[in-house]
Amino acid sequence: MAKKIYDIVPPKARHKAEAGKKAETVHKHAHTKHAVRHNASSFPFLRVAYISGAVVIILLAVFLYFKLQRVEVSIWPKTEILNFEEKITADKSADAVDPVKGIIPAQFIEDEKELSQEFQATGESAEDTKAGGTIKVFNNETSSVTLKIGTHFLSDSGKYFISLSRIVIPAGKKSGSKVTPGSVDVKVQAVEAGSGSNIGPAKFSVPKLAGNPLYYSVYASSSASMSGGSEKDVRQVSEKDVDDAETAVTEKAREQLKESLKSKITGEQILLDDALLIDILESSPSVKVGTAASNFNYQVKLKGSALVIKKEDLRMFVKDYLLSRSPAGNTILDESIWMDYSVDSADLKTGKMTIKISFSGKNYAEINKETYVSSFRQKTENQIINEVSADFGENVSKVDVKLWPFWTMKAPSEKEKIRIKLHFD
Repeated sequence: MAKKIYDIVPPKARHKAEAGKKAETVHKHAHTKHAVRHNASSFPFLRVAYISGAVVIILLAVFLYFKLQRVEVSIWPKTEILNFEEKITADKSADAVDPVKGIIPAQFIEDEKELSQEFQATGESAEDTKAGGTIKVFNNETSSVTLKIGTHFLSDSGKYFISLSRIVIPAGKKSGSKVTPGSVDVKVQAVEAGSGSNIGPAKFSVPKLAGNPLYYSVYASSSASMSGGSEKDVRQVSEKDVDDAETAVTEKAREQLKESLKSKITGEQILLDDALLIDILESSPSVKVGTAASNFNYQVKLKGSALVIKKEDLRMFVKDYLLSRSPAGNTILDESIWMDYSVDSADLKTGKMTIKISFSGKNYAEINKETYVSSFRQKTENQIINEVSADFGENVSKVDVKLWPFWTMKAPSEKEKIRIKLHFD
């Protein structure tokens, strides 16, 4: 049986397709209506969020305005430099600074210092030694012979020696025509120093007996060599050595004494060199000039006395002096004060010294910050500037006002939020 061919959708299939499209159309319509209802319901929440944010911003601005509000007023006063030179008196009997009389207190201190130091001798001298030994002196006379200490004996080589003690030579013994001479041993020393007198065994005469019968009866000889004669250079302490040592050790002791005195001062006290008196109590070398030695010591003992002052007392006098020379209502900028001072004269016995002082400082119209902190409350920038200008005029070169936050139009009412700064550029 032949199949049927349809050129259109079969009735049942078309029915199903139409039913499907209808259902899809109904679903889309329902979804669209739901979306419209959902968007419409979200608008109130957005309005609440916007309003809440605006309220927070407003509250924050109010907080910043009232809580963090502040003002900084910068003022540049004009300054004038004042320069002066004066002489003032530092007195140990003064208790306080007297700017009218030009007197400041001083303190008297003292201390002692002993110092010994070793130095090297640089002088030179020849230290020749003399030869010596023992000789036997003979006497052919039948009676004893006495020779004084220092009797000269001449060797057969031409060297002179002298006896170191008194000599008593026993008498000789005669036996028939033969005489056995008496003899005695004697210590002798060469007249001249040096190794030339280190002679060997020799025979000696007594030259000062020449022309006397004893010249041929008294003689001497040695059985051993003479020794000990030498020539050498040795160090000795010269006058220059002592002078140099005195200068060096005294200067060193002075510096140590000054440091010791400075250690006794406190705070801002100062010790001026010309207010210091040092006396030498003892000064001596350990050996005399000309002593043969390689080294020697030099010792000194010093006593120091000084008048010290406080730097703050000088500043107090200077500031009071500058204020006394300033127009009424003006003051002195502390950090601008400059001083240069030196001792003009000092008398440590009376405890007084005169100080020559050069000084300067910047003078300006005084601005009472406390007064203006109260005056600037709730004022605008222009009102603050005009008030300062009206009060000080040409005494102020510049006024700058910074309000915070940036939209603030007036200074706060709380004094602690108003800050005034003075500039001295």
